[in-house]
Amino acid sequence: MIAIPTLWGITVLTYAFINLAPGDPLTSLVLDARGGSAQSISPEALEQLRKEYGLDQPAPVRYVFWLEELARGNMGRRITDRSPVADVIRQRLGPTVELMSAALIISVALGIPLGVISALKQYSRLDYALTVWAFVGVSLPEFFAGIILIYILAVRLNWLPTSGMMTAGAYFSVPDNLAHLAMPAVVLGLAHTSALMRYARSSVLDVLRQEYVTTARAKGLGESVVVIVHIFRNAALPLITVVGLMLPRLIGGAAIVESIFQWPGMGTLYLDAVAQRDYGMIMGLIVMVSAAVLLANLVADLAYAVADPRIRYNR
Repeated sequence: MIAIPTLWGITVLTYAFINLAPGDPLTSLVLDARGGSAQSISPEALEQLRKEYGLDQPAPVRYVFWLEELARGNMGRRITDRSPVADVIRQRLGPTVELMSAALIISVALGIPLGVISALKQYSRLDYALTVWAFVGVSLPEFFAGIILIYILAVRLNWLPTSGMMTAGAYFSVPDNLAHLAMPAVVLGLAHTSALMRYARSSVLDVLRQEYVTTARAKGLGESVVVIVHIFRNAALPLITVVGLMLPRLIGGAAIVESIFQWPGMGTLYLDAVAQRDYGMIMGLIVMVSAAVLLANLVADLAYAVADPRIRYNR
């Protein structure tokens, strides 16, 4: 229930901010597309264009109209070609979910186990090596890592394609799609892997010092049982929070990485909408991502009760 007014407040603030910015879609896009400027078009024609694109009303009135349309399931139309915003988002959502799911799988599959191993081998050479790798991964910008991979794997070795989702002019195939997916997924996945490693290491180290871990070992339980049942399960709560915060990116995408690899996802759609001052598209994207963030928080809250039996929610 709290998510409903929260989502409404986000839309109010977003609409206010984009309308406070200088210019509007008419001057930044429509006039340029028609080969004119504000000075070369008569005031009457300019006013007609504003009415045509619904920009003649005050911002609060336009927001109310937009909110009414959203309640009917209509997110508005794109300023460039007047296509429905919902249809454009639906087309871009699939590639973004594919990319971000692959990155999430890589980061979770590598980050959490390596973080646990680093904590169990504290102050060993392996721990130091993994710590250095984690700091390098956190510090390395995604765009720089992407450029390095393109130069090595695509330009020098010619192992992987440089951009896109599939080879131009070719029929869709899973191997071809995976080849295009590999580099952007690795860039995004390794960036999150480093953060998960640090969180996992810190959380496991806190649990290792607890008395119930010492008691479990004193009972003669195997080390694998102690690690999985007694250590990792109690160390999982902070990791659930971190992974929960990563889930909204499954919809939001990563604008920089998608731009570098020309991946047709939500991230590049954001950049286009901002550059064109496309109010309808910006608001549609904000609603989608905000809803994803609120849903991810709810999923994380429910996952706490699964990971920790001491947490219960009253019905």
